Amino acid sequence: MRRIRVQWEGPFSVQQMLGLNEENDYGLYQIYGRHIIFGLGALLYLGRARDQTFGGRFRQHLKEWLSHEEAVSVRVGRIPREDYADEPSDWSDWSKLLTDAEALEI
Repeated sequence: MRRIRVQWEGPFSVQQMLGLNEENDYGLYQIYGRHIIFGLGALLYLGRARDQTFGGRFRQHLKEWLSHEEAVSVRVGRIPREDYADEPSDWSDWSKLLTDAEALEI
């Protein structure tokens, strides 16, 4: 068994998320907002930004559905570099860790 560590940051606004396009802006994210039953601050969506940055992924969400939501905040989670520092250049270990961490969240 392998431990997966995720370092969470936020909350961020959608506009701040659109600006996360740097080299380390990949990982997991949680979108919170108003839910019809649970009210404000409810978890609406869990996802991962693996093949594109958080900013790129959020442009898609904004176009598809996020622009219709209110009181949205987002938390991002990154796997610490030292947890996959010795991996091959194709990032297969990081990708597997990210996929497993997302599955555990769901």
